[in-house]
Amino acid sequence: MHVPSAVKVHRRGLIPGEHDGVATGLARTVLDCARELDLREAVVVGDAAVRSGLALGALHRAALKATGPGSAALRRTVALVDGRAESPIETCLRLLALPLAVVDLQVPIAGVGRVDMLLDGWLVLEADGFEHHSTRAHYRVDRRRADALAEQGFVLVRFSYQDIVHRPDYVVATIRLVLTRRNHLDGAGRSAQRCGGSSTSWASSSRSAPPDINWVRSSRSMSSRVTLATIAPWLSSMNRSPTG
Repeated sequence: MHVPSAVKVHRRGLIPGEHDGVATGLARTVLDCARELDLREAVVVGDAAVRSGLALGALHRAALKATGPGSAALRRTVALVDGRAESPIETCLRLLALPLAVVDLQVPIAGVGRVDMLLDGWLVLEADGFEHHSTRAHYRVDRRRADALAEQGFVLVRFSYQDIVHRPDYVVATIRLVLTRRNHLDGAGRSAQRCGGSSTSWASSSRSAPPDINWVRSSRSMSSRVTLATIAPWLSSMNRSPTG
């Protein structure tokens, strides 16, 4: 069989149950990708597999049994897999945010609906794909959601596909700056209170969300919107230079 020069072939032995005669199953596919791909790409594959029906517990158990070259990288990847991310760019944004704050995914907020992720209970991050704002109706809905978040004391920051995939340093710097400024305001508010002053900002009195926020942590419901088959072209685009 002729293999194009751009294709790198990896060969591994398979045992019954790991394949259907044509392709490997979800768990084996994730484990093989986790051995060979960069962390970001491997977690994208893992998230998509869990959204497609792979049980996260089964994946963790398989990772613990893995041996041989790449098994340590495999376990690092699997530890980061979370099927709640609804698109590859959400996965990539989550990986950038995780070292910076406590990250909660697909959080429902009253009057807003679900947001992609919530950091430290107050900073909302949303990942905008190519199709975002494709219609005036979408644009109006987004503006109303942003207004509703502001009314409840949340801070909203949005990042585009190009920024998340091709400018990760910019994304990290922006998130860190917003978090740092909030921490500074918190400290200033506490100092004012110790000196007998007062503050009208809920942010100055607590690191937690404002008291009237009505949201709960989302359940680990799985979405089949993005499958392993649909992310292959996307993974390829991650390695191309940005066009704008």
